[in-house]
Amino acid sequence: MTLIRRVWSAIPDGATKDWLRLVGNNYVQRGSARFSRRNGSYISGAAEFTLVTTEPAFEFRRLIDQFEHRHRIKPGEVVIDAGAFNGILMSIFGLQVGPTGRVVAFEPDALNREKTLSNWKLNGSPTHVEVIPAALWDCETEIEFCERGALGSSAFWDGPGGHKITVRTTTLDQVVRARGLQRVDFVKMNIEGAEIKALHGADETISRFRPCFAISSDHFVDGDSLRGERTCGPVEEMLRGRGYMAETIRFGTEWVTYGTPST
Repeated sequence: MTLIRRVWSAIPDGATKDWLRLVGNNYVQRGSARFSRRNGSYISGAAEFTLVTTEPAFEFRRLIDQFEHRHRIKPGEVVIDAGAFNGILMSIFGLQVGPTGRVVAFEPDALNREKTLSNWKLNGSPTHVEVIPAALWDCETEIEFCERGALGSSAFWDGPGGHKITVRTTTLDQVVRARGLQRVDFVKMNIEGAEIKALHGADETISRFRPCFAISSDHFVDGDSLRGERTCGPVEEMLRGRGYMAETIRFGTEWVTYGTPST
């Protein structure tokens, strides 16, 4: 362990450590982001927006660059956020599209959904942002799901600290029809292996609206880590079969497959 790590570990969690994190990130990210804390909430500032969250959003620039690498979200667009997790990226999408746009998010994990809704409220409870308590799938049914209240909640494997529950599933096509959406511009998915199922349930949406995709695809097909096949291959194949240009880019340990309509 380096000296800096030893010193950092010796500092107890609390106000001092929190202040040091804010100072450090303001220095490292100067010119692109600024961070502060007010009334118990964290404020992340950028040229385009100011985000309020229950926890620090020090990596919001990385998240934007990672998922919007091929398509930058614009005011008035309709965005699907499949796998909202803690709602930080969902809230950013809401700020980016503005009141003339719309964000429809999915989060089946009730513990994660509570965090998502907390961040939604901190950013003014925008009426153009909706959180659906269901998992995206290829049909409407109920499935077993490992709820962890963290990253990695999944229908395909048991995560540490998780417990099995039953969750409702829906399809992107069904939600688009039910809400009468007249456009879908961008679909972000980070749904821990369910991306193949979700794409099968989005054929009508893809054919009608030709949205751009950014899909986390470093998961194992059917959760089978022994076979070792990552979902990026089938996801690329599915997108190409629907007339998309598809490319997977690695960001450290994370892989994102981008789909851009070519026809």
